[in-house]
Amino acid sequence: MKIDTKAKFAQYTPEECFANIKEVDTINAFLSHLGEEYAELPAITDASGTYTYAQLLDDVASFRGVLCQNGIQAGMNVGIYGANSYQLIKAFLAITSYGCTAAILPMQLDDKTVFGCTMKFRLSALVYHDMLEEKVAFAKNTNKALCCINWNETA
Repeated sequence: MKIDTKAKFAQYTPEECFANIKEVDTINAFLSHLGEEYAELPAITDASGTYTYAQLLDDVASFRGVLCQNGIQAGMNVGIYGANSYQLIKAFLAITSYGCTAAILPMQLDDKTVFGCTMKFRLSALVYHDMLEEKVAFAKNTNKALCCINWNETA
């Protein structure tokens, strides 16, 4: 039995709002739509400031370059380890729009659990906040195939 999710969703959404919903097929099409329609509007506000969609998309594109420079390829699994922030969102969007799978690891994990997650989820890379360097060190030293990218060093 096929469920028409659009029709299901429409019954819970005011008609004027539903009419404005744009359907896209890929994350890259979604990001393009955001840039075309909302470039100068605020996208994210966190402790470090407010960022427009244009800034976010530029930073996402730059971070895709960082992934490429570090040998990350589409189809790989990439972990993100850090607090909810602009940097985490930027990393997530860059990873997924690059064709990789993103696994977000809670920053409360200890070093052995981080290592365990890199193995269990077959992570090729781990993108992390520099305040978690000590917790990443064990995984970095034990799993020599793991590419570790400090997101603070890429800005």
